[in-house]
Amino acid sequence: MRSCELVRWWNGMLAIVILCWPSTLPAADGFMVRVNVDQASIKAGNETLASVPQGSRLWVFNVKDRQWLDVKVPESEQHGYVHISQVEPVVNSQARQAQVKRAGQLFAEAERFRAQHDLKSSIAALRQCRTMLEQVYGTAHPEVAIVIENIGNRLHELGNSEEAERLHQEALAMRIAILGQQHEDTFKSMINLAVILPAIGRWQEGLEFEQRTLKSMRQVLGEKDSLTLRVMDNLAVGLVDAGDLEGAEPMFTEVLALRREVLGDNHADTLTTLDHLAVLKRRKGDYLSARQLHEQALEQRSQSLGEKNPATLDSMVNLALVLSDLGDKAAALAMIEEELTVRREVQGDEHPSTLTSMGLLAVLLSDLGKLDAAKSLFEETLALDRKVLGPQATATLETMNNLANLLLTQGDYAEAQLLHEQVLAINREVHGERHPSTAQSLINLGNALNLQGDFVAAKAKHQQAHAIRQEVLGKSHPQNLSTLSNLAMVDLRLGDINSAVETMDLLRHATHEYTAKVLPALSSPEQLQFLQNVDGPRLSRSLNMGRHHRDDPLIAMKSAEWLLNAKGVAQRALSQRIRQARTSDDPQLREDLQRLNSLRSQLARLSVTEVSANQDALHKQQIQELTKQEAKLARELGQRGVRIDEDTEWERIEGLRRRLPDDSVLIDIVRLPIHDPEKAEWQPAHYVAWIIASTDQGDVQIVDLGDASAVDEMVQASRKALNEGQEMLSRLGADAAEERVNTPLRTLAEHVLDPLLSVVGDAKKLILSPDASLWLVPWSALPMQDERYALEEYELSYVVSGRDLLKKTEPTVTSESPVIFADPNYDLTPTPENSPAATVNRSATRFVGSFNDLTNVGRLPGTAKEARAISPFVQEYLDATPVVHLEDEAREETFKQLDSPPLLVLSTHGF
Repeated sequence: MRSCELVRWWNGMLAIVILCWPSTLPAADGFMVRVNVDQASIKAGNETLASVPQGSRLWVFNVKDRQWLDVKVPESEQHGYVHISQVEPVVNSQARQAQVKRAGQLFAEAERFRAQHDLKSSIAALRQCRTMLEQVYGTAHPEVAIVIENIGNRLHELGNSEEAERLHQEALAMRIAILGQQHEDTFKSMINLAVILPAIGRWQEGLEFEQRTLKSMRQVLGEKDSLTLRVMDNLAVGLVDAGDLEGAEPMFTEVLALRREVLGDNHADTLTTLDHLAVLKRRKGDYLSARQLHEQALEQRSQSLGEKNPATLDSMVNLALVLSDLGDKAAALAMIEEELTVRREVQGDEHPSTLTSMGLLAVLLSDLGKLDAAKSLFEETLALDRKVLGPQATATLETMNNLANLLLTQGDYAEAQLLHEQVLAINREVHGERHPSTAQSLINLGNALNLQGDFVAAKAKHQQAHAIRQEVLGKSHPQNLSTLSNLAMVDLRLGDINSAVETMDLLRHATHEYTAKVLPALSSPEQLQFLQNVDGPRLSRSLNMGRHHRDDPLIAMKSAEWLLNAKGVAQRALSQRIRQARTSDDPQLREDLQRLNSLRSQLARLSVTEVSANQDALHKQQIQELTKQEAKLARELGQRGVRIDEDTEWERIEGLRRRLPDDSVLIDIVRLPIHDPEKAEWQPAHYVAWIIASTDQGDVQIVDLGDASAVDEMVQASRKALNEGQEMLSRLGADAAEERVNTPLRTLAEHVLDPLLSVVGDAKKLILSPDASLWLVPWSALPMQDERYALEEYELSYVVSGRDLLKKTEPTVTSESPVIFADPNYDLTPTPENSPAATVNRSATRFVGSFNDLTNVGRLPGTAKEARAISPFVQEYLDATPVVHLEDEAREETFKQLDSPPLLVLSTHGF
């Protein structure tokens, strides 16, 4: 059956704070005065700053000596004092006072509607409130600004961010005119506007506006003011949303330290930042740190806010997500079940947060194989989503998709198709035909049709989706990769092999170009997640195409080329990062390279992040803008002679075959999950080998070496025998010990070596690129059918991938000498006070055990003799005296400081 691909629409509770104004409007009296003389003078000492005509309204900030009122000079940031004899309080008539009272009641009604999640009624009440206040105070008054901003916030919650932005701009202009640029309430309006701008696609403008606001607030309110810290936290969240995790992390850390200092460890704001930092760690793939921080936030929120506080429940959800990421689905399920019970008690069955937790619980139930329970909960959640949020809400559509995919897993194709058709109809109505959400619905529907055997209709849906994505997102957008994969699979089901190969070839080229930029910018955990979860299934499908059609020379050759360019990409990414770090000692160049890596990090994270429908436009704009910045900087660096993307070109299999001598073959092995395109099912992995000879030595051959788990067990048995070999040698003698060790080695050879030798022909030089546990096989020591060892018949060498054979051999100039490391002291610690060296075991051999056996590792004194013996030959060969590091000098930190020595010899344990 098809694996369940549920939408993970909960990505950690990382929320920007939108400031809500008081639910009870303040009285107007005492806030504003009206000039009652021909000209009122605003003074600072003896200096007259301005003369204000009769009838002008001024906002009073303070009263001095009961005679002088602190006011702002109109259309200026200057403050001065006006004498009370020149102004009079703004006094409302009894009728107007009643009108103000009714406006306050409407404001309170709006808040009640909001608490009931009836945002439309809340907005209607606020609009009436605004009209009444403007009749009393005019269109420019602080209380009017409060109402305008609340209307904007409600519209933003409903998804109408365009009108919300216009209203927040209006309120901000009003506050600046009345209160000035540097008033606390003006800063609050700026905070709200900065939140709205990204929602309408102006994300870069929003970040820059928030940065300017933060700078002003630091100057006016101070670094440690609570409002300043709130803006810093908001800005860090904005950086996370923009994919700039490196820029966000130090800001979160700074805010957390300041909030702890100013507010204390257990203050709600402090714990919010702690939780935000934990979400950031999770986004970076640092799940252990994320778990530790979420556990800390949960414990402190439970103690200070109470176990039933919504923020405490949010921490439980975030911790459950990390537990799920770490593979502990059962613990995550138990935590969400507990959280949901309390959430229902505290916030009710129909609160949006309750519905979110229900959806997450259903996902976890599905992950754990409890499909019937998951289905029931998805159905319950969907009914409540439709009732509370509406049938067209994003969360409602996501629940429908999750339920439909679950039904596909259970084989209920007709019901799943019906749900996907409903989602497609809603997306077309809400977003239109040319929208990413519509494209995704077409893909989901195409998958359902594919599983029902209607391949022609399925292909039509996937083609429509691909056309929309290319038009709307651009041809280079990563979402286009999945549609190409879908099209190739449908062509296979239709029997159109040539079209399937052509489409898959387009996919692998596009993926190669994409990963060349994405991977170097990601951390190691993020790289692993990308390779396993994003490209892994697509690569496996493409290589399975070669395995299924290995008798077709064209497909065999194409699939070998796909493997050639896909294997070892993580290692190439790491080497690219190291090369860039060593490019130059020029500080400006290093700074530019760091900026390039930062841009690529943001692009990489945005590219692998799925967003909801209402964020598609913003997501697209972010990627487009960052792509322009990245391309511009890369061009500038290239013009300065910096090789940014070397070793990223697509390599053709013909070029590799031309480089191979006639007596050599490349044996490229991969541990491949088996995919059956007829049943659309995944089966246990096999080891599969591509045997690539030189151009004139025949076609590419593909050999299936069988079940990977069985081979892995043979490898383990062989390693165990080798580890026991020395003990058996002393106990049984040479012949008996050799026979004992060779028994599991021969079993392994029958499964991995013999099938390969049967197709290598006359080649005597075998270039091996193993995978997974086959890297641990002593290939040269494997006994052949005639009882000789492979080493006696063949010359074996190793490469990470076939691309290693195509590296351009340009002459390099290096100031490094050849380097030899030998006989390291494995008991040496990095502390100044080292323990005495362990007693040397003179009979020690190179270790071939597991990492679990590395607690007490013996020295290798024989390697010191080797180092001294080869040094003269190295000097003669390279005309340079080698630097030899022995014993305590053979250190990891010394090794890491090397910069491309012409020759490096490492004599240490194997494993």
